[in-house]
Amino acid sequence: MTNRLSHDLHTTIRIKHVDFSLFNKMMMDSTLVEDKNRDTLLFAGRVKVNITDWWFFKDKAQLKYIGLEDATIKLQRTDSIWNYQFLVDYFSSPPPTNPALKDTTPGLQLDLKELDLTNIHFLKRDGWRGEDMELRLKGLALDADTISFHEKIARIRTLSFSKPDFILSNYKGRRPHPPIDTAAIVNDPLHLRLNPDDWDFTAGSISIKNGSFRHEEKADTVINQYFDGDHIFFSAVNTSFTNLRLRRDTITAQLLLSTKERSGLDVKTQRPHKVVSGSHGVCAPRPANQPQPPPQLLRHAFQYPGRHVGF
Repeated sequence: MTNRLSHDLHTTIRIKHVDFSLFNKMMMDSTLVEDKNRDTLLFAGRVKVNITDWWFFKDKAQLKYIGLEDATIKLQRTDSIWNYQFLVDYFSSPPPTNPALKDTTPGLQLDLKELDLTNIHFLKRDGWRGEDMELRLKGLALDADTISFHEKIARIRTLSFSKPDFILSNYKGRRPHPPIDTAAIVNDPLHLRLNPDDWDFTAGSISIKNGSFRHEEKADTVINQYFDGDHIFFSAVNTSFTNLRLRRDTITAQLLLSTKERSGLDVKTQRPHKVVSGSHGVCAPRPANQPQPPPQLLRHAFQYPGRHVGF
């Protein structure tokens, strides 16, 4: 199978070892997929899958467990075409020219229960737009009652991120500047902006432990010692969301947050805060004796010597 794919795609696809247990468990070691430039698109040290027995004879299948260890994913482009597009083209069947021949049989409905990621490196290098994203993740553990991709419903018990380090870099890309969009933003319940696929998502607990966030504007080579919006670095990010709900274009949750910025800015909530985000933006909680403020972006204002920082 891998030899045929490598031949058809004119690249390298390799799996060192595959182990099957009956018809519901699979383990793959040292999976490698290269792009057309012979650069790594995907490498996974180990992939484990536990799925419903005899799933290929059923309309619905339960993904009881997915595990991914020591993985690197690299998405790259220098023009409008991503390095994975050849895979999309290969596995996408052309639509039938005769509508009467269109296959209306529903596809396999998947329901995910548990996801476990260890030592993950994700890199998205977009030279076309001039934006790079990089994530190094020590671990991710997901425990769900159900995540139905067919019904677009997610009921998550716990989701935890261990030592996620995220870097966002901006620079001048190769894409011509698009025309400025002057059209007014209209909140249309039939065309959601925050949640365009209309997922119904709830989570009892989501936590981030010892994470970091860095944002760099590469055109600005001078890094100021005080808070600098072009060179942001938050470390020791510890966050917990409880009773989180995404419905239509509105998010509600209880939030606890603590982090430190390289300039010395210290951010900490002393008690859980209710956060509400909707089509108009996000607003922070208000005392009971104050009137409802107009919809606005969430702003926790911090005073810092010589600098006022709004979040």
